Amino acid sequence: MENTEILEQMRKLLKSKSQKNFQVAETNFRIGKVLSEAGDIDAVVKALTSSGITVRDTFLYDCMRVFRTLKTEEMLKGLKDKLKGNLTWGFLVYNCTKAPSGETAEAVAYWEERLSRIENALTDLGDMADMCEFLPEAVRRQVEGLAVGVGNCLGEGGRRAVLEGPVKIGHLADLHVSESMPSGGKIVIDPQTGMNERLLDMHRCISFAVDRMIKEKCRVALITEPTETHQPTPNEERYLLASILRLTENGIPVIVEPGNHGISKNPKDSSALAFLQGRPNVFVVERPTVLYLEGNILRAAPSENWPQADCAKIFVLPFPSRSILNGKSEGLSIEEQNKAASAALRTIVVSFRGEIDDRVPNILMAHLTVIGATGAENPEMTKYDPHLYPEDLEGFDYVALGHIHIHQMVAANAYYAGSVDRNDFNEEGDEKGFIIASFEGRTPRAEFIRTPAREFRTLTTDFFGDPDWESKVDPGTIYRIKGEVSKEEREALRPFINRFMEITPLLYKLTVKREMRVRDDKMTEDLKEEDAMRRYLAQKGYDEEFINICLQTFNESVGGPVGRESIGKGEEEHETFALEAQ
Repeated sequence: MENTEILEQMRKLLKSKSQKNFQVAETNFRIGKVLSEAGDIDAVVKALTSSGITVRDTFLYDCMRVFRTLKTEEMLKGLKDKLKGNLTWGFLVYNCTKAPSGETAEAVAYWEERLSRIENALTDLGDMADMCEFLPEAVRRQVEGLAVGVGNCLGEGGRRAVLEGPVKIGHLADLHVSESMPSGGKIVIDPQTGMNERLLDMHRCISFAVDRMIKEKCRVALITEPTETHQPTPNEERYLLASILRLTENGIPVIVEPGNHGISKNPKDSSALAFLQGRPNVFVVERPTVLYLEGNILRAAPSENWPQADCAKIFVLPFPSRSILNGKSEGLSIEEQNKAASAALRTIVVSFRGEIDDRVPNILMAHLTVIGATGAENPEMTKYDPHLYPEDLEGFDYVALGHIHIHQMVAANAYYAGSVDRNDFNEEGDEKGFIIASFEGRTPRAEFIRTPAREFRTLTTDFFGDPDWESKVDPGTIYRIKGEVSKEEREALRPFINRFMEITPLLYKLTVKREMRVRDDKMTEDLKEEDAMRRYLAQKGYDEEFINICLQTFNESVGGPVGRESIGKGEEEHETFALEAQ
């Protein structure tokens, strides 16, 4: 087909687009047909652009994908009839990524199953809508939100109401919820709940963040690495779930990714987030994904109303599992695997950047190391940790980072939120909290909000020199004492340490000074071995009887009196010298 003919067809089709759902779907399907026949989509895009028609290449690829899946307009109209005329373009784009092609038995079965589920969902929503006034307020909001989402997807209910105010997102990272974390070197159980105090600390910080996000009317919550291990305990799951459900019950969808702590080294194992899979309004993301936020509705494909003033596009880049290397890691060292994984991440970010929508805020959520960040100075991190560079983050309006526990900005509008609570004494003095980012258009304003994190404090031995030291111990703080002392000083401190631990746990890291070895002035090379050994043992405090026994035993073992010993004929005469005095 000639380029002029293609351009003329494309102009007519693009001008014929209408707000009626099926007409839009039908027109876009026909665009896909023209493109498939043309073959070279890049050439078409260039020709359209040069003729004054601007159209996103991602939209054109969607058109081709839908056409190649359905093949015929009869198939398209059949789907329309099944949905009683309510067929939308967003529904087709989303489902055609997984559907078998054409009118095969597998394709028909796939669409029959999808349509059946939609019809059932609409029936259930209708039944719930009838009794909506009798439902609890939090549940009613969920039902209404689902109804709006389905209505938009299927074309029922027209354009949704646009939410007022700026788009706000909550950005939490590195929660590391764990019930095995110690306080002052040991597990401390809260007497009222029977739970580890540190688990309650983390829950308190997360709850604080949830309260603030609800108060600020955030549209979405981004959470990276919620657990300490890939196999969270029932208690860890229970506390995490309580916070996440409070968000969703208040109309805030949650995007959560496992982080490196949440992934098993065995690729056959499920991640730490298996307990969250399938929960309403919770999006568990374990591979690179693009999501569309419309008001307070999050979905995998845009609706026909996209974009409006309250929309945002969210690109999610989880910590890479081994699958990112596509089975090409065999025979590679860990350093080589890391280099390959970093290159694969960079390729994904480039593809994300190609899908940026300049009409809405574009948010990148990622869990990895950014070179140059404070906390990434250790060369081992860049050697064995997948990483990006600050320039890789350019183009996105806000980058929500996790993995490094220090709150900081590492590039323009790219932030590590830092961990919500302190994990150990390496984080003593660090500010802990989360970020709420507010958008006016595509311009973000990031506000760091501190959480009520437990304080960590390192003491020196001088602390006990204050006669009033007990009154200065805060049971809510986690302490350690660190320093270098002699054996005598350590023994003198023991009663103080024992008393301290009656008030609150204390992790003590006291190093005993190593006493210098000093050679006895009389220990010279002219001194006979027997005299040298006798002097040494006497200096160590042994009595005369024990010294005589030692000398006798030594004489018997060497086959003669202690003295000089010839090494061999013609060789230099050597002498064994006594040990240095302690």
